[in-house]
Amino acid sequence: MNEIIRDLHRRKSVRAFSDRPVPPEVKRAILEAAMAAPTAGNQQMYTILDVTDPALKRRLSETCDHQPFIAEAPVVLIFLADFQKWYDAFSEAGCAPRRPGVGDLVLAVTDATIAAQNAVTAAQSLGVGSCYIGDVMENCEIHRELLHLPEYVFPAAMLVLGYPTQQQLDRPKPARCRLEDVVCENVYHQKTGAELRTMFAGKHPNMTYDEWAQRFCKRKYNSDFSREMTRSVGEYLRSFERADRWRSADDRTGEIITAAKQVRVKSPVPEALPETALVFFMGKGLQHLLEKTHDQWSSRPLSRFLDSGIPVYIHKDGKVCMLHGGYGAPQAADTVEILDELGVKRIVAAGMCGGYGEGVNLGDMILPDRAFVEEGASLHYYSDIRYAEPSPTLLARAVKAFPEARCLPIVTTDAVYRQTFFKENRWREEGTVGVDMETSALFSISHLKGIEAVMLMVVSDKHPLSPEAPADWTWHMPPDRRAHLAEQCLTLAQSL
Repeated sequence: MNEIIRDLHRRKSVRAFSDRPVPPEVKRAILEAAMAAPTAGNQQMYTILDVTDPALKRRLSETCDHQPFIAEAPVVLIFLADFQKWYDAFSEAGCAPRRPGVGDLVLAVTDATIAAQNAVTAAQSLGVGSCYIGDVMENCEIHRELLHLPEYVFPAAMLVLGYPTQQQLDRPKPARCRLEDVVCENVYHQKTGAELRTMFAGKHPNMTYDEWAQRFCKRKYNSDFSREMTRSVGEYLRSFERADRWRSADDRTGEIITAAKQVRVKSPVPEALPETALVFFMGKGLQHLLEKTHDQWSSRPLSRFLDSGIPVYIHKDGKVCMLHGGYGAPQAADTVEILDELGVKRIVAAGMCGGYGEGVNLGDMILPDRAFVEEGASLHYYSDIRYAEPSPTLLARAVKAFPEARCLPIVTTDAVYRQTFFKENRWREEGTVGVDMETSALFSISHLKGIEAVMLMVVSDKHPLSPEAPADWTWHMPPDRRAHLAEQCLTLAQSL
C-alpha cells in the first residue's frame, strides 16, 4: 500500500490540537494542494477564506453549533461555493449572462468540496490533523453578514486544522461500513430492513439496532442543529432558485397590463374608494353583512382583471367599503392592485384556513402574524421572499378587537391538492398552524404598495396530523362563528 492510500485510511477527525503552530509554508502547501484539485471546466468555482482573526474564530465557534475547539484551531479555512465571481466576470465582459441557477450551485459546491478534500489529504501527509465543520451551513443570515457573502456564494465546508494532541493520535478511527454495503454495481439498490440492520451492525456493539437508530436519529437527524441547517440551506438556495422564476432583476421593461389601465375599463375617470376596505376571502361573510345591514350600503361594479364587474359596497358614512376579494393568491393580488389604484390605504381581511396545528380546532380564530409564501403571485413582486407579515399597527388593533383570537403563523399555498403530510409536517416545524390560499399575497403586495393590511380567519377545516391518524380531513364552518367574524371585522374597519 502506498503512502497516499495509507494516509487516507489513517486520517480521522481531529478536534483537539497541540500548542504547536502550523508554519506559514505548511499552510501554503495545504492551500496550493487544495487549488490543484479537479475542477469543472477549470473554473475553480470556489473561494477559500483563511480565517486568521481570533475574534472571528470565536464567533464562528459559537455560530457553528457552539464548538469551542474551532476558536482554538491554528488554521480555519472556509470553502465557499462561489458562482458570484463568474456571474460578475461575464457581466463585466458584456455577455448578458443568465442568472445562476441551482445546477450552477451544485457544480460549485462540488468544486469547493473536492478542493477541501485535497486540503485534508495534503494536511494528513504533512502530519496536520483536520476536521470538517458542516455547521457553517447553519445560521444563514448571521454567516452572510459575518463573512460578507454576496448573493451567489454558499459556505460549502469549513476545515479546522492543526497538529493533533497525543490523545487524538491514539484515538481509534470509527469503523466504516463494509465495501459491499456501500458499492452497488451499475444501478442503485434500495436495501431491505434486514440488509440495513446488517449494514449498521458495527455501529452499535453494545445495544440493539433499534436503540442505536433511535438515539442516533434524535442526536443527529432530528436535532435542532440539523433542522437549522436545513432551513439555512433553503435560504441560500433561494438566491439560485430565482433563476427559474418570472421576475428578473435585469428586467427594465414596463408591464403589459396595469391596474391603472384596468380600473378605467368601465370609466375613464374612476371614482376613488374610501381609504379603508373590508375584504372577504370567504363567500358568506359578505352575504351575512349585506343581509343584516342592506340599507347601509350602496354598490358599484369593480373593474378587476379577474372576476371583473363584481360589486364593491360603500358604506353610507363614506369611510369604509367592502367586497369579495376572490379565491387564491392571483385574485388577492389583483384585488390589492385595484384597491391601491382607487385610493385604499388600509385593508381588514376576513378568511378561512385549514388547521393542522396540534392545538388548533374547528372554529378557532387566528390572527396570522406571519404567512409563509408557498404561492406564486408574491414571487412576481419580490426577487426573494420567504414569508410576509401584516401591518404591525393593524395587528395590534386587531388583537384588542379580537381577544379570543391567537396570533400564529400560517402558510399560503396555490395547490390544495398537493398538501401532503410531509409538507404539512415541514410547515409545522416552522411553527405554522394552518394553510390558506390568499394571506401571503395579501400581505406581501400590500406592503409593497404601502397599504396597511391585517387578516382575521376562522379554522374551517381540520387536517389529520399523519396518515395513521384516526380522523380524516373534515370541514365545518359554524354559521354563528362566521357571522361573528364578519361583524367584528366590520366594527374594526369602521374604527380605523
